[in-house]
Amino acid sequence: GRPGHKQAVEGRVDFGDWDVPKSFTRSKTHLMQSDPEKLLKRHPKLVHSDMLKVVSHVQRDEGEWIINTLMLEGHEVPFSYKRKRRYKNIAGQRVNLTYYPGIKTVAGIELEVMNVVRIKVA
Repeated sequence: GRPGHKQAVEGRVDFGDWDVPKSFTRSKTHLMQSDPEKLLKRHPKLVHSDMLKVVSHVQRDEGEWIINTLMLEGHEVPFSYKRKRRYKNIAGQRVNLTYYPGIKTVAGIELEVMNVVRIKVA
């Protein structure tokens, strides 16, 4: 084949010098993200929403974690999730979320927060 061109050979994809199984060449979303329907069946308290518009996205360090907080159009409650590293700001994007309600105490005041278990830019 052409240089730099992926070519399937007996269940494998040729990346030049690298011989990688086909299962490793699927998109990240296929490998890394779970099916929301399966999550909802396993955990009935979860809520799934599609096409929510992100009004603001803040990332802050908390120990070895990065806490991501989203404010969404039409919602007054923050949506929060943790990641090990910083990601691109998604303000203005539409997202699909799977989440559950929770309570966070800040300066002795209890605040409602939505804990995100799955997020995907729509």
